[in-house]
Parts: sequence; structure tokens; C-alpha cells
Amino acid sequence: MSDVTDEAKSASTATFITALVLNAAVAGIEIILFTVLRPRFKAIYEPRTYVPDEGKRVEPFAKGALGWPAAFLNLDYQDIKRTNGMDAYFFVRFLRMMVIVFFPTWLLSWALFLPLYGAGTTNGKEGLDRFTFGNVAPSQQPRYAGTIVFMFLFTPWLLYNIKKEMRHFVTTRQRHLVDPEHSKTAQANTVLVTGVPRKFLDEAVLAQLFSHLPGGAKAIWLNRDLKDMPEIHERRLKACNKLEGAEKDLIQLAAKLHLKGKSPNQTADDKPDPNLPLAEQLVPRDQRPSHRLPPFKFLPFG
Repeated sequence: MSDVTDEAKSASTATFITALVLNAAVAGIEIILFTVLRPRFKAIYEPRTYVPDEGKRVEPFAKGALGWPAAFLNLDYQDIKRTNGMDAYFFVRFLRMMVIVFFPTWLLSWALFLPLYGAGTTNGKEGLDRFTFGNVAPSQQPRYAGTIVFMFLFTPWLLYNIKKEMRHFVTTRQRHLVDPEHSKTAQANTVLVTGVPRKFLDEAVLAQLFSHLPGGAKAIWLNRDLKDMPEIHERRLKACNKLEGAEKDLIQLAAKLHLKGKSPNQTADDKPDPNLPLAEQLVPRDQRPSHRLPPFKFLPFG
């Protein structure tokens, strides 16, 4: 029984070290690849530095392949809000909040729990198992009070940061909504109203209904039930594309036959018959572009 226990102890330590080394190696390789590939693929990592108009472009994130860590640490959050919008700004703020919450918590937990569970205990565990909750002997259960104290410290710290970020979110969102640069856009002045009763499906009626709002409604559009019209429109586009392709092929074939002097249906004076359509004058019927209809097209379900 002791041999099995010893193997389990050594296996847990070896598994942890193996996972730590493996994940550190993978993380290092990913960071190196990112550092090398980032300057070479600007269309992926820095498209806003050259794609938009001159006045809407942003400065490169970092100069040189090795400059991005320092640029990331000195990042201006307000610049993210200006260039990438509110969603990206709050996402970065969320990541920042996670670091602020858990990094000191991690340091404090290690400083508290490692000696609390591993120093002076007599439960017989070895390796990394010495630093687990179960290593505390039954005679040393007062040590569990350290866990409660830590939770009393961590929970207010977490709630404080959540409240702080929520207050910042509400304030920043309201300032963004009343910002003239945003409030003048169509996105900020357009409202989708669904479930409108049939008797109100009229622009004049809706304008009168919403006239009680501050400023009223400047424009009203009714989104009609198009039924099968979108499908018919798609079929029409496909037919038009197929027709344009056939006409292109017909023109190319006619030009090729004309250059070779092989125009069909010529009269006795070696000229095409003017009484025939232009297509028949230039290209024989059996050489004209054609297409096949889907199978069973003649049936109602074809």
C-alpha cells in the first residue's frame, strides 16, 4: 500500500512539472511566432494603419518587432475607444480588471496557503501534496481559519472592483451616447420598432404617433413582408449572371470565327445574310453557348 502511495505522490509532482514545462514551451513558441509574424502580416494585425482614409488611420502599435511588449504596457485606453469603438475598449478594461483582481490574489494566496498547509504539518504527505488542503492534520484544524480569513479579504476586493468597473461603464456609456460625434450618426438616431399593429402601418400615422417624443420622427420606413420576393430576386440574379456569361462566350466565339473568316450563313457574294438575326450571322447554332436545366424542371417540385 505504501508503494502505491509513494508512486501517486511522485506522479502528481512529475505531472505538474511536465505540464508546467510543456505549457511554458508552447507559450514561448507562440510568443516568438507572434513577434516574428506580426510585422509581416499588417493586413491581420495592423489593417487600420493603412486601409482607411488618411484622416482615419491610426499610428502603428509598435515600431520594430520587439517593441510590442512595452507598447502594450503603456497602452492608452482612451485611444482604443477612439479607434476601435466601445466594445473593444470595455473588453480591454475587462481584461485589465481580471489582472487587477487575480494577480494580487494569487500572490497573497501563495504567501498565505503554502506555509499554512505545508509548514509544520504532520499528515505524512510529500511532494506537491504537502501544499494541499488535505495535508493539514486533524490535530491542526485551527489552520483552516486562514482560509476563511482569506475569503473575507478576497470577496470584498472582488466586489469592489466589479462595482468600480460598473460605475465606470455606466458613466462612459452615457458620455458616449451624448457625445455629438456619436449622437449625430444614423446608428444613434434609428430605432427598430417591431410588432406594430396593422392599423398603424402607415407613415403618416406613425409620424403622428411618435410626434409626442422630443424632436419627433424625422423619417419613417416600413419594413414590408416581401414573402417570396427575395427568393425570386436571387433566381433572377442567377439567371442574369448566366445570361451575361453566355453572351460573353458568344461574343468571343463570334470574334474568333470572324478572324478566321468562317462566318456561317453567307450569301453568294461572300457576305452574311442580312435577313438573319445577328447571332445566326456570326455563329452557327450548334456552336452557341447553352446550359442545362435542373433535372425534373418540368415537374411542379422540380
